[in-house]
Amino acid sequence: MTDIPKLDKDVEKTEHITASAPSTTPTKMTVEGGYAPWRFSGKIELEYSLVPGSSKILVRTLRYFLGASYPPEYSKFSIELSGVSPLEVLPRDINTWKSWGSEDETTSRTFTVFFIFQAISGGPSATDRKVITLPI
Repeated sequence: MTDIPKLDKDVEKTEHITASAPSTTPTKMTVEGGYAPWRFSGKIELEYSLVPGSSKILVRTLRYFLGASYPPEYSKFSIELSGVSPLEVLPRDINTWKSWGSEDETTSRTFTVFFIFQAISGGPSATDRKVITLPI
């Protein structure tokens, strides 16, 4: 196993991303996050679209990728939509795309993607948060 830089406490970072405005035709995007000192990275491929005849936005996950030189002790990727349960996956397989067919609808034009990594059992975690805003 690779030497793991030690953390004394959890670390978090947040990035704000403005995506293209939704339409009734699905728009595909890939959201990326990670924690470089531990050499963990994550990608979520998703699509979003307006639900025809409503103000709701459908968010659908397509697949995810956990990049690492060794499996983390714990990892979780999630998408939090306002007013509904998060879409979550606990990736274990590394360096390969895996299917993730999950979806939900929201009226909010902002949703948050979390990439959470823990290198050693009981140790601190690193969270990379991406706040996605869809303009009107």
